[in-house]
Amino acid sequence: MAKWWELAIPAASALGGVLVTSAVGLLVSLGQRRHEQKMRLLDEKRAAYTRFTAVMYDYVKEEGTAAPDAEPNAARRDQLLTELRDSFSFIELLGSKEVRAAADNVMNALFRDPIDISAVGAVRRAFTDAARQDIGVTSRLAQAMATYACLLSP
Repeated sequence: MAKWWELAIPAASALGGVLVTSAVGLLVSLGQRRHEQKMRLLDEKRAAYTRFTAVMYDYVKEEGTAAPDAEPNAARRDQLLTELRDSFSFIELLGSKEVRAAADNVMNALFRDPIDISAVGAVRRAFTDAARQDIGVTSRLAQAMATYACLLSP
């Protein structure tokens, strides 16, 4: 007849193996979930930053190209203001502290009367730099992507 420890040692080894395998699987699953969440957040940030920049360009174009004596297109301006505030709200929720500060500077520059295009350009570049840094796009990578996009465009 076998002694109790001769049966306990293989059973404990098997149980220990199951526990270690389960713990490693759980850690890998948590890491993968965290990575997926981070990538999803990165995609949402990229979309919010891109939308804010696009609406900002449209707003500056609408404000900057209007003749001084021309009747402003109030409906278009209101639509752009709504889109600008909505995209700014997304940045307030998702952006890093630096990006939020840069977006706030853009909003302040846009709502000066009269609008100063050179000041808007300076704060726009600061916003773009902060957004690129937040999503991990270096200026060298951005230049390479822009060059590649120019080569592909007809």
